[in-house]
Amino acid sequence: MPRTQRATAGTEPAKRSERETVINLRLPRELYERLRLAAGERGFTAEVRRLLEAALGRETAADPETRQLLDAIAAMAEFVSQPAPWHEDPFAFAVLRAAINRLMAYLQPSGTSEIADDEIEKFAADLAGLGLANLSPDIGAREWKRVRAARRGKEETKP
Repeated sequence: MPRTQRATAGTEPAKRSERETVINLRLPRELYERLRLAAGERGFTAEVRRLLEAALGRETAADPETRQLLDAIAAMAEFVSQPAPWHEDPFAFAVLRAAINRLMAYLQPSGTSEIADDEIEKFAADLAGLGLANLSPDIGAREWKRVRAARRGKEETKP
């Protein structure tokens, strides 16, 4: 028999949304702490919901080959991040970048592109901008400001 929410003396039960379901979830304490810290001001529940939606979105939004590529890149990033994360260690970053380039070379379709290299670079720059916009807000905003400044000639652009 499903549980119902009990009212405390003199109060009505809290109204639940027709679109939401309340669940109880048992987590290891370490995972709970990591989620709580990651949530910050958003709140624990909002962070768990965000992560679940992102994970399910990755599963359903991309074709199987793209999901496999993302999984392969994630595995390489995790492996190279010992002892320091790839985004903090210049050596680990260089190795991961080279590994991703090599992986993409293995996966390259046969034939050649009919688009000129300079046009491909323009498309790639726009695509990288899209990627930056999809990073966490603090990383994406910081990198986008750096790219905009570089385009104005104030700073060197990372390749």
